[in-house]
Amino acid sequence: MPTSAAVRSGDVDLDASALLDRVAPDGLSVCLAEYLPDTIVLDSLQVGDGSARVTFSGEDVVLTEQGLAQRGACT
Repeated sequence: MPTSAAVRSGDVDLDASALLDRVAPDGLSVCLAEYLPDTIVLDSLQVGDGSARVTFSGEDVVLTEQGLAQRGACT
């Protein structure tokens, strides 16, 4: 769950943590399934300062055009 938020533009740096509490009090949900083959699973997502680290895994992944075209679904 995000613990802080900031809005930055040029020399302006605003703490938006209070807004985050109101907009997403239960945290944020991310779904990439509709962009990935249905045999691939998102294992972790770590967001840092200007970067993100994403870890995926899969079993019985078919590396053909047809296999990669079968997308997952967000529920």
